[in-house]
Amino acid sequence: MPNLQDGGPFPRENSYPEPYQKRVCSSLSLAAENHAHVRYIHPISPMQKYVISTTCTIDGEDKWFYYRHTFQEHPDDIEGTAKEFAVIDLKAVVKQRNGKTVKPSTLMQESEFYREWVKKVD
Repeated sequence: MPNLQDGGPFPRENSYPEPYQKRVCSSLSLAAENHAHVRYIHPISPMQKYVISTTCTIDGEDKWFYYRHTFQEHPDDIEGTAKEFAVIDLKAVVKQRNGKTVKPSTLMQESEFYREWVKKVD
């Protein structure tokens, strides 16, 4: 799975070849829909370790990215099945600096990262 630590939905800058970084990465931003659906399941205790996993899918509309962030028990603390603490579902588009929406199909053609990470759902 791609490393998302440093750049939110984008990989670290040095993950792309230099021409791609200058042409695409520096001119994109993520624009989320008005709200996210957050489902709180169990509280996370202070100082408790947890893991956040993120998946991204697209549908046939070729406009929206659907992100799901799942907060789960850290593997060191699991006894049996991992406990889920929260799930956040987010609908978003990628925008250029000029405000134009970048279609998922275009971004996936240009980005090896997105080709490997995003799953298409029919």
